[in-house]
Amino acid sequence: MFGFGETVFVGCQARGCAAPGRSLALYRNGLNLGSYEKWMIINRFDQQHAGAYACRPIPPQNVQSPSLSLALGHGPHSTSIAVFPVGEVSEGGSVTLTCSSDAAPPVESFAWFKDMESGSIPDSFRPQLHLSHLKYSDRGEYFCVARNSLGTDRSNPLQLNVTYAPKNTHVLVSPRGDIREGSYVNLSCVSHANPPASRYSWYRILGDQVLAKGTVQNLTFLSVRAHHAGQYYCTASNRLGYQTSPAATLTVLCKS
Repeated sequence: MFGFGETVFVGCQARGCAAPGRSLALYRNGLNLGSYEKWMIINRFDQQHAGAYACRPIPPQNVQSPSLSLALGHGPHSTSIAVFPVGEVSEGGSVTLTCSSDAAPPVESFAWFKDMESGSIPDSFRPQLHLSHLKYSDRGEYFCVARNSLGTDRSNPLQLNVTYAPKNTHVLVSPRGDIREGSYVNLSCVSHANPPASRYSWYRILGDQVLAKGTVQNLTFLSVRAHHAGQYYCTASNRLGYQTSPAATLTVLCKS
């Protein structure tokens, strides 16, 4: 199989006691192409040159060589990725990516890549990439490269979106440093989640009691007072679950 535009040499050769001085003609698909002393040179092989080639003696006799088929091949193209299952994939689940490509001869090797990283994913030289026990770090852009003897082709990237419940939930106190009475203070409930957290709850630890303080992402004190000091924590949730932050201590200094 030859690629488009390649240079191809085709010739006839006879062996045996009757071979010396014997003239031979080259045929393609039964059409006489003429006699060549050594080789017929095809400078730019394309579809018109494909077919079954055979040699016959001159003058014609009821004998010919076994035919040799020359086919026009091409490197991979139209390379694409299919994903199963279709739709949302969540942390802890699994997904299979399948790379397909139109190539002649067929694709000989595949390679998978993620997020434009310099190297391929280890042990990924197969048409299918199976990702199990998904983690949120598995999200990103994936693409595959298909290769045969005539070339390579790369698929368009596929965005794999892994959904997960809130993680790394914590309370962010602003401003940092010493906070004095009368200052503006904001407590923000920060979390990483996909989809983003949509519900929040605030709590204050007061002795052996836990008091609910609000259901917004930011708990704000426009003019903080000493009695606001204490420990606060929050809960962030989305449709996949929730997570509670560690308690953060709000210290309020009296006015000097």
